[in-house]
Amino acid sequence: MKKIILAAVIVMFAGLLPACEKNSEAGNTKVQENATKSIAVDGEDENAYISTAELIETALEYVKDEPMTVDLWEQAEAALNHWIKNCDAVSELVDRDDYAELIMDIYIDSELPPYETGGDNLYRFKMMEFEEVMLSQDSACRQLSEEQRAEVVKKVIYNAQKRTDKEAYVLHYSNAFFVNLEWQGTDNAWYNAIKEMDRTQFSNEENQYIDNFYSRCDGTPHTVESHSE
Repeated sequence: MKKIILAAVIVMFAGLLPACEKNSEAGNTKVQENATKSIAVDGEDENAYISTAELIETALEYVKDEPMTVDLWEQAEAALNHWIKNCDAVSELVDRDDYAELIMDIYIDSELPPYETGGDNLYRFKMMEFEEVMLSQDSACRQLSEEQRAEVVKKVIYNAQKRTDKEAYVLHYSNAFFVNLEWQGTDNAWYNAIKEMDRTQFSNEENQYIDNFYSRCDGTPHTVESHSE
């Protein structure tokens, strides 16, 4: 995977970047319930920990107020590297081996705001964009089961199709998840994982979206395939 992973800067949780405060957004409760993995904080008692759930909450709060988006960086991986550089929580999160399911649960349970601009709508949109970028990582693909991967792809396509309404959604890519996969191509584990999925579990519209994605990735003309049994 073509990305730069900076070394995690582990500090006392109370001092974790001022811009990275805990997010109390509704919908993150499931993360707290499911989180089990945690690490010791450097310089503190060995029983002091920052859980993966707490890192996710902190990262989401940071991204919500971060002016840069995937669109402004032109590629999802550049945006991720910016987040890693500027928020210790994101820097640590990408090295965890249990973040994918927690972020997937938040993403699956969330709905796009009715329109993109203004206050809480824009905040929620930006947080979902972060979730899509994180779920598009090689490590996320490896952490999820085949069934979970299919769930993610279905939800991602559903959101991408809703974002084709450009009167409501004007600032962002239709989908940060597929934007990143398209940029990385075969270097990303999702490229082959999606190809190997049972395509009969997807609707005709979902299969068309996937076929179009691979046409753009491979630089080949799009041909509609039949994926019915």
